Amino acid sequence: MHVIARLLARARSEGGQTLVEMLTALTIGSVVLFGVVTVFTTALTNSAKVTDRVDAVQRARLALDRMQTLLDSQVCLSASQPPIVPGSASTATQVTFYADLGDETFTPGQYRLAYDAGARTITESYWAPIVNGGVTTFATNPTTSNVIATDVVPQDAATPMFRYFAYTDPPAPTPTAEQTLPLDAGEAADIVRVQANVLVQPSRTKQSDPTSASLSADGYVATADPTDPTGGPRCNG
Repeated sequence: MHVIARLLARARSEGGQTLVEMLTALTIGSVVLFGVVTVFTTALTNSAKVTDRVDAVQRARLALDRMQTLLDSQVCLSASQPPIVPGSASTATQVTFYADLGDETFTPGQYRLAYDAGARTITESYWAPIVNGGVTTFATNPTTSNVIATDVVPQDAATPMFRYFAYTDPPAPTPTAEQTLPLDAGEAADIVRVQANVLVQPSRTKQSDPTSASLSADGYVATADPTDPTGGPRCNG
């Protein structure tokens, strides 16, 4: 009996946690855990935004670098054919032009940069020249076509994908006289600057948001003379 009494006394004397203490500890632990989860989630979200931004900027720059290279290579096809092809071939969503990328034979090809609003892409098409008796023509269908930009949309409702400029009179260092669309033959003959404007969305979200890349690039006709604003591209050498 004395042994049992001693055991009962010892059990009654051992301390433990009360229900209030357990609930308090549980509440503090929950707050700490919520803070950790919040910080982790925020870090993941910010990391994704940075990745989206880098992705959009890189793809926009690659596309614009290619477009600018082509547009800076504009040449006249002949004395009577300036670089820009007029009419429906060159609009707010596509530009068709003659360019020479450095071939020693100087046989310009025909290029087209076209925006597809449904697919949200920009395609580069190339027509190889067909020279017969000193006259250059092109087939109906392009020789090659490649998508050079995806997840592309206009920068805004007021900014066309492609804009066309001529020199002002009196002349200014930069051609700023924007030509109205559609282009007729006379207007096309004055164009010395083509501007490309794109907004590239992140490939992950495919949404226009602060992580999208809005960039522009200008291509100039190298043979244009800014001191002769009415001359446009010099197709006669």
